[in-house]
Amino acid sequence: MARLGRPPKAEAEKKERESIYFDKDIIEWLRDRAEAEDRTVSVELNRILRTVKEQEG
Repeated sequence: MARLGRPPKAEAEKKERESIYFDKDIIEWLRDRAEAEDRTVSVELNRILRTVKEQEG
């Protein structure tokens, strides 16, 4: 029996990849925050930026 792949995500669920370079102290802080919350750095950064975006209105 053939195995099926993962079903495609809806367009709104897709994420984009971007290379971003951080100062050493910033990435260490992000890693510590992410680990404390049992999240990936990417998830934590998205959460932080979403909060900032909402505050800007």
